[in-house]
Amino acid sequence: MENSMGQEILLAVVDIQEQLGNVEADVKDLKDSHDRTFRRVDDFLSTLGRHETELAALRSSHERLEERVLRLEKKSVSNHQDHLGGFCLR
Repeated sequence: MENSMGQEILLAVVDIQEQLGNVEADVKDLKDSHDRTFRRVDDFLSTLGRHETELAALRSSHERLEERVLRLEKKSVSNHQDHLGGFCLR
């Protein structure tokens, strides 16, 4: 009977050790997954920051181009009116 009880305890210990090994493997997998997830989030935020910077530069460039186009349109209209005015006066 003592031998049977000792075998049961030994089997329980072996089972617990096996389960503990599985838990440790699961924890390692979770940590690895956690690290990969945070690297991806960091990469995404870095990319997002670069894109926001590029968008700001493009907006600024677009605004400057709009201003130049407006000035050219005003100059063109003014030159056109001067030309018509000069033509009509002759």
